[in-house]
Amino acid sequence: MVKPSQQNMPMAWTRIKLVAVGVILITFISISIFQVIPTVSNLWVVQNVVSLPASYEVYKGANYMVQYVPAFKLHNETHLVVKVRINNTPVDFGVYAFGPGLDGFVEVGKARGRGEARMPVGRYISEAVRLVKDLGYTPRQAGPGLLLFVVTSWKEGNETYVGTQIVPVPIIPGEATGRGIVVEINFKPHIKHRMNSSGNAAEIRTSPLPPNVDGYPTLQSMPSTVTDYCVWIDPFLPSWKIACYIWFYKYTEYDGWSPIIFATTHLDLVDGGLISEIHHYVDVAIIANKRIYFELGAEIDTGYLTIPGPGFTVQADRSDWTIFKYSCRYINANFTTTPGECSQYVPKDGSTRRWEVPSFDKDVILATGTYGRYKVGVYEYKYCECPTSDGYTCTYGVWRCITKSTHRIHWIAPELNPDTQAWYPYSIIDDSRSRYWDAWVRILQQKYDVIFDSKLSKDQYYTNSLAALSYTAGNVLYFAFGLPLRVFGLGVSAGTSYDRTAYVSVDHVARAGKCAYVKLRRYYTPQLYLEPGVTHTWQKSELVQPIAPAYWPYSLPCG
Repeated sequence: MVKPSQQNMPMAWTRIKLVAVGVILITFISISIFQVIPTVSNLWVVQNVVSLPASYEVYKGANYMVQYVPAFKLHNETHLVVKVRINNTPVDFGVYAFGPGLDGFVEVGKARGRGEARMPVGRYISEAVRLVKDLGYTPRQAGPGLLLFVVTSWKEGNETYVGTQIVPVPIIPGEATGRGIVVEINFKPHIKHRMNSSGNAAEIRTSPLPPNVDGYPTLQSMPSTVTDYCVWIDPFLPSWKIACYIWFYKYTEYDGWSPIIFATTHLDLVDGGLISEIHHYVDVAIIANKRIYFELGAEIDTGYLTIPGPGFTVQADRSDWTIFKYSCRYINANFTTTPGECSQYVPKDGSTRRWEVPSFDKDVILATGTYGRYKVGVYEYKYCECPTSDGYTCTYGVWRCITKSTHRIHWIAPELNPDTQAWYPYSIIDDSRSRYWDAWVRILQQKYDVIFDSKLSKDQYYTNSLAALSYTAGNVLYFAFGLPLRVFGLGVSAGTSYDRTAYVSVDHVARAGKCAYVKLRRYYTPQLYLEPGVTHTWQKSELVQPIAPAYWPYSLPCG
C-alpha cells in the first residue's frame, strides 16, 4: 500500500471524496484560524537539543518506569536492563522483546533473570532509525515502543499462577544509542492463569530450551543457561516435569497507511435536510522538552485492551511544537453551491495554508484527522512441557507444546511532513455509504451522551469543545481516537493532570440551515484495562472513553 500522499485520488463528487495531503493545497496565508498554543518557528532544527543529563527518566507509568543511563561498562552497544519486582521483591522472570520495524514487526531477543535481566538492543535501534525516518521524523524527534512480554509466576494461597505483563518501552534512537535503557517494573499481569492444581513449582535457570516447533525428540541435557521462563512442576513427586511459558511472534497481519481520525460526524437523510454546515477544529501541541505517547491496542481472549504506555513517542525540542492545527468547514450542497474549506497551520514558517474541499449531500460521514502507519502483529503464547526424573533431561525424550492463546497487538504512528514540520492533513467526506459506513455502524453500537438538546433557528450553531480529554488509570490525560481503527479507545497520552506534556483539543460546530430541534449525541466506548494484582483474583476495570469525538446531530424539523 502506498502512502495517501502518493495516491492519485480523483474527486468523484457522487462517490466517496477523500481530501488528503499536499495534492490540493492552494493558498498560503500567514494567519492561524484556531490558536490555542502560541506558535513558534524553526522547530524543525531538532539536532541542536540541550545537553542531556547522564541519566534521565523517559517514561513513568502506573506500573513501570524507563530511564536512559550512561553506557554499561564492557559493552560496546546499547543494552536493555529489565528489573521486575512483585510487592517490592525481586522475582525470577523471562522477558521476550519484539518491536515495530520498517516492514511489520521484528523479533529483538529474549532473556531470563532473577530480579534483573539484560539483552542487547543495538540492532533494533538501527531498525527504529529506519522506521522513524520513513515516517518523516529525525531520530531525535520520535521513536517506536519496544514491546516486552514479561512472564513470571507467584503464589496466591495454595495455588501457583503464571502471568504476562505487556510493557512498551520508548526507543528514541537519537538519545538511546550508546546508552543503557533501564526498565523497572512493578509486575501486574495483563494475562494470568493458574499454573497447576497442586501449587508446587520451583524456579530453575538451567532448563531445556524448546525450539519453535510443537514437538520434537531430544535426549540432550539442558543448556547451562536458559532464556525462556521455565519451572519445575511438582519437584518433590516421582512424576515431576519441566514446564516453559514462551511468547512467539507469528506474523504481521496488517501493515499499511491508515487515517488517524480526531473528529467524526454523521448526518442521516433527515439531518442532511436541516444542518447546513459542520466544522471540525483540531489542535495538538507538544510542550517544550516534553513528549506525547501513542498507546497500543491489544486483542486478547477477553476482548480489546488498551496497553498504557508509549507505543510511539513524539517529543518537542526547546520550544512548544504545534504539530497539528487543522480545521475543516464542511458545506451541505442542499443549501449552497459554495464549496467547503480546510486550513492547516505550518509550524516551519508560521503560515496557514487553505484549500477548497467538495460539498456533501445529506446522508454523510465527515471525518478530520491525519494519517500514519498502522500495524497489527500476531503473537502466540505457548506452554511446553516434558517429564523428567533428574530435572535436566526429558524422560521420554519429547517436548510437548500447546498454544494456549493467540493475541494481536495494534500499533499506530502518525507521519510527519518534513517540509512543514506538521502531521499531514486528512479528511473524509463519504456520502455514498462506502468503506467507512461499517466503522460508523460500530460506533452507533456504543454508548453516547446527549450534550445538546434544543432548538436551533436558521443559521444558529452549537459548539462542543473537548480538550485533552479525560482521565484514565494513573491520572493520565488521554485522548482517544477510533474510526477507522479496529480497536476503539486507542489513543494518545498528553501527560497527567499534574505534569501536562501536550494540549489536544477538538471543537465541533453544527450550524442549522433551517429551524431544527437538535439532539447532539457524542459517542463513547467501554475500554478494558486488565491489570489484576498478584494477591487477589482477576479483576476487570472499565473506563468509558470518547471515540475521537464522534458526533451525531440527531435532528427534527421545527413545527
